[in-house]
Amino acid sequence: MSTELIILIVSGIFNIFAGINIWRGRELKKEEKETDSNISVNLNASNREDFNAVLNAIRTDGDILRKDNQLLRTEINEIKKAEELCSEKNSILEKRFNKLAADFKLLQFASPTLPTPAWMKDEAGIMISLNDEYEELYLKKIGKTREDYLGKTDIEFWGKEIGEIYHRNDLLIMKSKKPKAYIEPLKTEDGIKSVYVIKYPLIVGEEYVVGIGGHTIAEEFVHMFNDAMHTFNDAQDKTESDKKL
Repeated sequence: MSTELIILIVSGIFNIFAGINIWRGRELKKEEKETDSNISVNLNASNREDFNAVLNAIRTDGDILRKDNQLLRTEINEIKKAEELCSEKNSILEKRFNKLAADFKLLQFASPTLPTPAWMKDEAGIMISLNDEYEELYLKKIGKTREDYLGKTDIEFWGKEIGEIYHRNDLLIMKSKKPKAYIEPLKTEDGIKSVYVIKYPLIVGEEYVVGIGGHTIAEEFVHMFNDAMHTFNDAQDKTESDKKL
């Protein structure tokens, strides 16, 4: 075998291997491209899903924020209306308070010049005014004066047993806003006696009861007014009942 022939054979073998390697390289590149393409498709699909999820979350949060914002605006408007209403009521109450304070200040210095014992209390049952007749007939005889009674409730001055009777009747007068007559006990130097009492509400305008007033008649005259008292109270109750109808 000649040298040239051997060289040709070897060269052919190398060419065959080179061709095989080239073919394998192409196949590998093709597989790599397919793999890269699949990875890219998968990544794109995954990215789209994540993006859609983010968009949906943003939309949901946006809807919630819009609803919360609308609710907040509604609450703010309600608060503003409530503040305006409170401001208006406070202004009215302040005017009424100032008026009542002025009225009470005058009442505290008042001493009705009536021939019968008379007195006035505020809505809390505190004595704010009583006349000379009341002091002479009921207070001085038990060693007390007008100053001892003013600024106190009936329970504080007369004690629980008698004071609660006075207070209970006072509350009935303020609730009904109508005058009524009662027979009530009174502590005297000779013990407990009965007095005839006409009580009436002190009203500002037509609505607000700010206290009660009263006149009393001594025990010896009570029997003369028993029938008149019942007639008077029945008439007051009937008037109230007719109004409700």
